[in-house]
Amino acid sequence: MSIRKPDSRKREGHRFEFQRLEPKQLLATLAGAASECIATDVLTEFPVQTEVSVAPTPTLANSNSGSGVVGRYVFYNDSAFDGNDTAANADDDNAIATDKVALLPGQTATFANYTSFDEGINGIIIDAPLADPLNFSANDIDLRTGTGNELGDFERLTRLDVLADVSVRVGEGVGGSDRITIILPNDSVANEFLQVTVIANQTTGLNSNDVFYFGNATAETGNASNSLVDTLDIARVRNNQSGFFAVGIDNPYDFNRDLFVDTIDIARVRNSQTGFLPVPLITAPVPGDDFFVTSAADIDDIIDQVGPGDTITLQDGFWTNQQISFTGVGTADRPITLRAQTPGQVILNGSSSLNISGDYLVADGLNFSGGALGEGDHVVEFRGDLGEATNSRLTNSAITDYNPNDINTRYFWVSLYGQNNRVDHNFFKNQDHSGV
Repeated sequence: MSIRKPDSRKREGHRFEFQRLEPKQLLATLAGAASECIATDVLTEFPVQTEVSVAPTPTLANSNSGSGVVGRYVFYNDSAFDGNDTAANADDDNAIATDKVALLPGQTATFANYTSFDEGINGIIIDAPLADPLNFSANDIDLRTGTGNELGDFERLTRLDVLADVSVRVGEGVGGSDRITIILPNDSVANEFLQVTVIANQTTGLNSNDVFYFGNATAETGNASNSLVDTLDIARVRNNQSGFFAVGIDNPYDFNRDLFVDTIDIARVRNSQTGFLPVPLITAPVPGDDFFVTSAADIDDIIDQVGPGDTITLQDGFWTNQQISFTGVGTADRPITLRAQTPGQVILNGSSSLNISGDYLVADGLNFSGGALGEGDHVVEFRGDLGEATNSRLTNSAITDYNPNDINTRYFWVSLYGQNNRVDHNFFKNQDHSGV
């Protein structure tokens, strides 16, 4: 089934030009932009989307079925093969790792699915015939990292130091498809796997989400059926030094991709030994169904169809006076996730609230802003139609300025009930009424 989204949705410009900052400049920029935060690992205030029209019907996509993606590649950004250029351009095609292939859901990783680049995974290229390439942006992909075999082992990349640059070269992909380039900061995804999801929506034109994985095990030479970096790897690099002869992009010993295997690579493999803790060769988890919804009523309509591993995706925009009842029974390995289409861009206001009720549920990326509730109410409550929540989580979300006119009105922002629940990586600001 196709995911339907409104033609009238407004976007805030095309994201095709990016300013690259040197490390010191980047740190200074981030420090200046940091906001108050009461969680470890900061999450700043979300940007506000000014206007969004809402489609009327929830739809379902079965992941990785009937996808229009025709190419999935990892490339060595800022290496000798792309002219040591950090920007996204046609030179990146020369840096595609020709010996690496994407790991697809249900497959078990081998050396063909992970790189040994000493900058980690810093470049991904995707070829797909996009429905609206000029409006494709970071909002149309989802990036997560992890080292496990289950969906719950992969965490969304929302750290401030991981800002993905996303651009499109129209018609320059395989068979005249559009070439999407994703650039990540060096070393931001190292010694783990990157899960990439191209989201099925009106912009991509995909009938279903396309999900794939690439891994990184720095300085590993592929000398065994595991990703251990040890003395055998050191010996192999030492015995395969290239001298004055340049090597190809598929050479397993050129870790910094400077065209030569030399003492720099020997030092890198020596300093990257893993001991008894290699990067696991995962069996890529198979995503569940993704339900795209536009209102609390939509959630009520589909909630009985949602099972372990499934995701409910809330369309970006203003959700006013929406009482969301998030119920279900997931598992530790396959939780049920309620998430914003874009973190922070689902803005709940008015009298909007969220009840989490069931087992192994995750609410991710919601933004409660500028609303207010009545006496004794809860903005987020770990209790609802299925009783108290257990093993559930509120993460990457925000509650700001959610206050009644009368400061003596006593109600609550987050109320924990049940057992083994978690509230983490959230941002709370300007609670000025009576109550906890």
